[in-house]
Amino acid sequence: MRIFIKRACVFAALMLIYIVTFAGKGVIDFVECQVDLAKDGSAVIGYTVRYSVLSGELHGFYFSGNDKLTIASFSEKSYAVDEKGQDYKLNISYVDNSTYDIVLADGKGVSSGYVTYFFWFETNMASAGYVGNTVNADSVPLVYFDWSPVIWDYDAENMDHYTLKVLFPFLAPEKDNLREWVYNDSIIFTEKYLNEEYLIDYEKGPADRLQMIIHKKTPPASFQLLVKFYMPSEWFSTDSIAMSSSLIQQDETVNDYTYEYDDPYDYKSYFNAYYKEMMLIAAPVIALFFLIFVILKRRTLFKKAIKDENTDWDKMNWTPPAVEMSHFQVKGKVCEDLSPFEAAIYIEIPIKRIISVMLGGFVDGNFLKVHREDPLTVEVLGKPPVAMMDEYEKMLWESVTDDGILSQMEVTNMINLAVSNIRKKAWDADPDATKTYYKKQLEDWLNGNKDQLNYDKRMDTDTLWYMYYRNRSRLFNSYMIHRHVNPFLYENVVPVNTQNVMISDIKSDIIPDINVCHSACHSACHDACHSACHSACHSACHSACHSACVSGGSH
Repeated sequence: MRIFIKRACVFAALMLIYIVTFAGKGVIDFVECQVDLAKDGSAVIGYTVRYSVLSGELHGFYFSGNDKLTIASFSEKSYAVDEKGQDYKLNISYVDNSTYDIVLADGKGVSSGYVTYFFWFETNMASAGYVGNTVNADSVPLVYFDWSPVIWDYDAENMDHYTLKVLFPFLAPEKDNLREWVYNDSIIFTEKYLNEEYLIDYEKGPADRLQMIIHKKTPPASFQLLVKFYMPSEWFSTDSIAMSSSLIQQDETVNDYTYEYDDPYDYKSYFNAYYKEMMLIAAPVIALFFLIFVILKRRTLFKKAIKDENTDWDKMNWTPPAVEMSHFQVKGKVCEDLSPFEAAIYIEIPIKRIISVMLGGFVDGNFLKVHREDPLTVEVLGKPPVAMMDEYEKMLWESVTDDGILSQMEVTNMINLAVSNIRKKAWDADPDATKTYYKKQLEDWLNGNKDQLNYDKRMDTDTLWYMYYRNRSRLFNSYMIHRHVNPFLYENVVPVNTQNVMISDIKSDIIPDINVCHSACHSACHDACHSACHSACHSACHSACHSACVSGGSH
């Protein structure tokens, strides 16, 4: 027994040395962050991160420390380029605790030179409290910006620079010197420390919008590029910002409790000297195996390449994605041939509820019987006529009856099919007009069937779609399956991973066309010291407390 344990320790140690030796290692040369700030406080945030390879084959890094920001989706145009100009797609996957693993797709790696990562994501800075309404001492309304890009770990100990660019929802005027115009006309008020700590400039950015540049040369390790300034309220929709800010929930204080109690059993008496010795030998082995498991688990994440451009349309919290269409949208044009399932996706009914309604239809029709809810397990009682089912009903039926279990992958496949069909049908449609059209379809249907339904209260959109779908479906309508005690009975047991990463076609002035040659030139902020006296408007306490979580960890 002791010989086996000693051999296991040696094997585990050798495995650990092998993993550490061949893992990719890099250092960060520079980081540049750009914020495309919208009038309502929403934003698209992009990062440019250049890594130089030190050893092994570099695949990517971990991205975290966004604190209160909720990432709605990453841009499908995110990419990387190496020193030789070779382009790579990125695979972005959720790890844990708001940490994302960003790696070169298809398991690719770079073993020498440098590689620059470009990625963008959608978020709402007003909802997170980083952008909001305020007033100065003279009661002049302003909009504050109080935020910091993520902190980077030991990979960034010798960075050349850390730069933040904020693209305002305001067209830059035709001025010879925008910086002087901003200063002289007191357009933007900055906290005093900004001029002391950073180099600041203004320029005409993408789409001729005014852009602020905040630049820090040779930042120290674990540097936090915290900025705080105030903008004219006329640039923004202050009502929208106020509405987003009102949704901010106060932080709940979590108390640390220590539970102490007297144990009536003295378990130590059951261990003799032999077992004590064995545990002393086994403990390091268990620790080593656990460490190896964690490392291997994290390394496998970047080997899962995205095989299809649609495979990650699964939205956080599984509210169906706000379907992004092409640039060829015709204002006011409506796509009128979406199926009820596709229409539900389009008007953003939660996918769990959609699946629950369909599954409930099969149960109500005595085609299925639910035996267990976790995992969702069913028994086939009868087979519905195939000719009466649409493609999504067929897909769900085949998914649950092939093995009696509905899996996460099967749900994802349904979403991917719906999104693909929507893209084909509504490629040039106006999203807002199309959403309005289908919501009106539901309302019109309700108004025409109120007497039959004996329903005198206004239905919410989800319940209204359920009634509409049940009556539109050839299968369920033929079997007169119109009612269910709770149409959303199964929504909490539909196997949906709420931590899938949403990848979408984000529209932003800061996201370039990836088919255009990727320039390796990055703007270097002026080295000349731009100092100016700005008033510090202190009218509200805007929290500057940010998460201690950091990004980095090249691998």
